[in-house]
Amino acid sequence: LMRSMQPNVLLIDMHLTDEHSVSIATTIRRESPGIGIVMLVACADLRLLGENNSKVPFGAKIVIKKSMNSI
Repeated sequence: LMRSMQPNVLLIDMHLTDEHSVSIATTIRRESPGIGIVMLVACADLRLLGENNSKVPFGAKIVIKKSMNSI
């Protein structure tokens, strides 16, 4: 889907997938280096979600869902 649509931004909700969101973001960034990545999370420390903060792709933004009031 990503290859056919060629989006500018990848939005990942970390609670909607059984896969590790950081590895999804890393794989997609490797294939499409210019894509923006926004990760929606419940808390800022990804270790609480079983992820590793240091492996988040460079330039990706982590947004705490509770802090959002509009897109």
